Amino acid sequence: MDNMALSQQKQLLSGFFYHGLQQAHGCEAVYRHLQQNPVKGDIAVVSVGKAASAMMQGAEKALGSQLKTALVITRYGYADKLSKWPVIESAHPVPDESSLYAGKQLIEFLVKIPEDRHLLVLLSGGSSSLVEVPAQGVTLDALQALNRQLLASGLPISEMNRQRQAVSRIKGGKALAFVKSRRLTQLLISDVEADQLQTIGSGPFVSSSSKECGIEVHHHIVASNPLVCETITRHATAAGHEVHYHGQQLYDDVHALAPRLAQELDMAAPGIHIWGGEPTICLPETPGQGGRCQSLALALAQELHLSGQHNVVVLVAATDGMDGQSPDAGAVVDSETIRRGGGLEYARQCLEQANAGVFLAASADLLSTGPTGTNVMDLVIACKLSI
Repeated sequence: MDNMALSQQKQLLSGFFYHGLQQAHGCEAVYRHLQQNPVKGDIAVVSVGKAASAMMQGAEKALGSQLKTALVITRYGYADKLSKWPVIESAHPVPDESSLYAGKQLIEFLVKIPEDRHLLVLLSGGSSSLVEVPAQGVTLDALQALNRQLLASGLPISEMNRQRQAVSRIKGGKALAFVKSRRLTQLLISDVEADQLQTIGSGPFVSSSSKECGIEVHHHIVASNPLVCETITRHATAAGHEVHYHGQQLYDDVHALAPRLAQELDMAAPGIHIWGGEPTICLPETPGQGGRCQSLALALAQELHLSGQHNVVVLVAATDGMDGQSPDAGAVVDSETIRRGGGLEYARQCLEQANAGVFLAASADLLSTGPTGTNVMDLVIACKLSI
């Protein structure tokens, strides 16, 4: 594939990715839901997560004068600086003192809400780290050590959050103990497999005992990975492409997924191919630059190189715009990525060291989006040309 054709395919895949993100953007997702499902009366809003500021914008747009008070908790660098409501920026993916401060402020906010005021909770991924009230006897050092261990373990997010819930006073539905309001509606942007409510953000307001507390609770998923995949599928089809959506298959270690996806592409018909989900990765003691998406992208580039698939371009990206500790969302790779980045041996070394970002920077294949206003796991979008 010549440079011009490669550039065109990269732009095509990036365009599909951005189109999907627009559908799942926090402002649009919340506004769309509240327009279709109006909430009556005076309303207090708590918005927490990487998409918290965007979701808050959607609530403001839909609620107008009904919105009486609000609190926003989001990641450092993800805040809406023009917000008229209190915004707390805290740490991700490992909680720190700011996360504990956010937890204290959350409780203080909840207990002040009058019983007759409707509480609207806007929750998105990242909340597990951004806001915390540790269980009695759990120190910040212990909390940080647990989170670092979990992040390096390669465990699925459901198991990570189960362990986080065990050492928290607010996770796993425990935040409901501080809610005075009798009515609670929660709108969620899902970043977990099968949209499990108790797993999103460690489920602070999801409990089977909420009825026993006398709280009327309603939960609604307003954006998810399948929604984004379906949106991209429709958009690409309308643009005249042959599209193949392979479903939610990305729940495996990146080093197991890469050869599997490469083989599927090798056997597949030409066209656009889409997968959704969230891979896992086991990290070495001192990981390098780039997270699971960049590792999967480089491992896929290696497979394409070895199998001689010179007619395939693949985008692998995190929908929140940040992959691991890297400021890049992922990468768009092809069979020549390995040559451009420094060769096969160097690629293998970078993969072993979880340092894919350095290689992909050298090959000029990184995808940078900045904060996207959403967080619905990861996408793989491939274009296979006819030979």
